[in-house]
Amino acid sequence: MQDQGAKYNPSSVELASVISASPLTIMVGELQMAGENLLVADSLLLDYSRKINLPSTTASGVTSDGTISSLSIPNGVLNFTDGLNEGDTLVVVQVNSSTFVILARVVNV
Repeated sequence: MQDQGAKYNPSSVELASVISASPLTIMVGELQMAGENLLVADSLLLDYSRKINLPSTTASGVTSDGTISSLSIPNGVLNFTDGLNEGDTLVVVQVNSSTFVILARVVNV
């Protein structure tokens, strides 16, 4: 009966802490998880890159050759150089008995 009840109850969202960035190891409550037991949102990975296309828009600025009045970035690549770091707080969800998905890094405001 408990197994059937668990089948229809979604996993709860939990907070975790990064205790090592390389290899990525996190602490969820009293449970330490690493390696193939973690699935990570790609945008949280070190050196994550994403294709971008910024249409032409008005801009202002000055260069050594004159002023800037418009700017566009067609077919650009945006590189994020900050991955997960020791001490980061994460939002995770457990998807089965041995796997957690890291959804986001969160901060206090």
